Amino acid sequence: MAIFKAKESKEDKEYFEKNIIKIPQNGTIISEFMKIEGNLSSNDSIVINGQIKGDIKCEAIVVILKKGSVKGKIEAKECRLDGKLDGNIEAFLVELSSGSEHKGNIFANSALIDGKLDGDILAKESLEIGKHGNIKTKICKAETIMTQGVIEGLIVASKLLDVKKGAKIKGEVLAKELNSDLGSQIEGNIKVYKLNKKLKEFL
Repeated sequence: MAIFKAKESKEDKEYFEKNIIKIPQNGTIISEFMKIEGNLSSNDSIVINGQIKGDIKCEAIVVILKKGSVKGKIEAKECRLDGKLDGNIEAFLVELSSGSEHKGNIFANSALIDGKLDGDILAKESLEIGKHGNIKTKICKAETIMTQGVIEGLIVASKLLDVKKGAKIKGEVLAKELNSDLGSQIEGNIKVYKLNKKLKEFL
């Protein structure tokens, strides 16, 4: 599942103006004034605008709205965060909207980050970081990474790292191919490799 094409700069600029994961019309709704302590499990989608302390396991979509907050691990098919989360996310597709705050790791096939993240990202395929994205990480890994935001930590791209104008990177970069636009900033070691032994250690 390829979410972006690095050469389509017009699409890159417009990409984060709309959410990829839409709010589901059906399923469980946790309203603004609800507080839940304990684990939550569902076969249907869950929309959260209240507070949950506990793990969430969902066979469909989990959306945490702007007023919503979760302290616990989330396992879902897709997960969108507009509010706050303290805990790991495991999902096929993960999206952090502008203004969101996440403390924890992300394990996904593809991820789109346009909020604040303090944690690691391990994506099997693509990782996109929007202009509002601000990431502090020990390791940020995917086949293809495109960033318009700020990343501090180790970045590993087994295919391509595409650094757009205005993006800032502070830390070690390990990539098979690097594209850096005029006006982007990279502070740290840059190592561009063929797919050799050192790069395979992170795959």
